[in-house]
This record gives sequence, structure tokens and C-alpha cells, in this order.
Amino acid sequence: MTGPATSRICAALLALAFAGNALADARADLHAAFQKNLSAKTYRATMTDLGTGKQVSTVEYQAPDRYRIQANGMTSVIANGNMYMQVNGQSMKVPLPAGTMEKFRSDSAWKQMEKDTLISERAPGTVGAEPARKFHWITSGAHPSTGDVWVGVKSGYVLQVETTEAAGSKKGAVRVHYGDFNSAISIAPPK
Repeated sequence: MTGPATSRICAALLALAFAGNALADARADLHAAFQKNLSAKTYRATMTDLGTGKQVSTVEYQAPDRYRIQANGMTSVIANGNMYMQVNGQSMKVPLPAGTMEKFRSDSAWKQMEKDTLISERAPGTVGAEPARKFHWITSGAHPSTGDVWVGVKSGYVLQVETTEAAGSKKGAVRVHYGDFNSAISIAPPK
């Protein structure tokens, strides 16, 4: 077999060989960006419901273990293994089970998520004024989802994540915007 058919088959095989490397590179590059976010001293994340366009929560983080979470008109602080909340004008301190927050901030969480996930790089874009690389993922398994992640070209941080249960659906669709990396965010438990 010679001629155009052979050339097309060879080109297709070469494309498949390089596609595998590109997918592996996309996975490694996105993993590195999430690792960079995990290493930040501080950051702020705002979550917006894409179905309604309304901001639903803000999370501020201060290393190594402090969070301020604002959602539904309430503010909670997590620090030193405890969650502090205001309930009926009273401050409550609730101990968190050991490892509760660490499981969300660890490399093992990434590796677990990565098992059933296909990651590819898409055309670049911008988040605000910052040029960004765009990645797309599709996850199967117990909690299927699909979404996009934008990583700052200059900063290397994950700047934005958009996710939904299924492509083209607004059901469960959210946007998380990350910013204020290594800024002067300070979180202290209430006294």
C-alpha cells in the first residue's frame, strides 16, 4: 500500500503519538499550577453561580491553616483546627476532625481527582487583563463533571475555574476566580 492512503495513515499515527505527549504535558502543567496555588501564603477565591450570575461565596486563605468563608450572609473562620461561627449573635467554636482541611489542600486530593480525568489544553484566553493558558477537563466516575481552568501565563497561578455537571449545562455550573495571591490578607479567630 503506497500513496495518499499510506501517507494519511502515517500522519494519523504520528498525530496520535504526539497527542499522548500533549495530554500528558497538559496534565503535568495543570498539576504544577494547582501546586503553585497550594504554595501561596494567601489568596482570595470568589464563587459565582453561572446559572444566576450571583456571587455565592468568598473564601480567603492565610497559610498555613486559616480560612475566612463568607456565604449566605454568614462569616466563618477556620483556624488552629477549629471553626468559629456567629450564631444568633453568639460566637461558637467547633473543633474540626483531624485532617479535614488538609484533604482539600494536598497533592493526594489532586491525584485522586486525576484518576478518572481527561485533561487537554485549549486555545489561550485572558482572565481580567492577564493572558492565560486554558485547560479543559472531563471527569467520569462517581462525580462526573466537565470544566475549564485558566492559568496565568505570567504568574503561573490558577486564576479561574468554571465547572458544571455536563457540557453545555448550567446545572451546578460555577465560576471560581482566584486572586490576591501573597497579599496582606490576615485571618485571626474571634476572641
